[in-house]
Amino acid sequence: MNPKIKAFMSENGYHYKSKNQMYPFQKYKHFFVASLMGLILLVTGCNFGKKTGNSSQTVDGQYVPTKADSNADAKTISNKAYSMAMNNRMDDAIILLNALIPRFKGKDKAMLLDQRGSAYFMKDDHTKAVVDYQAANELDPNTVSYLINLSESYEAVGNNPNAIFFAKKIMGIETASDSDRSTAQGVIDRCSIIRSH
Repeated sequence: MNPKIKAFMSENGYHYKSKNQMYPFQKYKHFFVASLMGLILLVTGCNFGKKTGNSSQTVDGQYVPTKADSNADAKTISNKAYSMAMNNRMDDAIILLNALIPRFKGKDKAMLLDQRGSAYFMKDDHTKAVVDYQAANELDPNTVSYLINLSESYEAVGNNPNAIFFAKKIMGIETASDSDRSTAQGVIDRCSIIRSH
């Protein structure tokens, strides 16, 4: 070591050890670093170079549900489909939901049908949206969001009597928020004006 550096270190309270006097960590630092990296990879579950079940798969440009999708709960699937639709991937959301809806029953199935209806609605395929929203409503008739979606879809296809019918049902549900009631009233008002002309 440079004598000036050695002098500076001893003047300022630093202790210098020769190569033969290294602390154990310094002597085996490569081993410790490699062990630490291995532990980090083990804990985080990183698999470099290996395709995991969570990665997006496509065949001929179309989404293919993964093994992770097949094992997911309804809420996770619904969130994934929602994210796809919000990123202008409505077709991928529909493919995902088509593949997985048959696994579910009751309220879980209703949630996924509603999500697929929303993807159809965003594609302006209001007829298919009505079918899915109607099925979701039949499985879970008191979920306000399903009724709102159903009434707005009926309005979009020009079926004003059904749009008004389902909007009025929202008004009768105690758990409906002021925002829900306002949306329902908007459907009623728009459809009533159209019906009166």
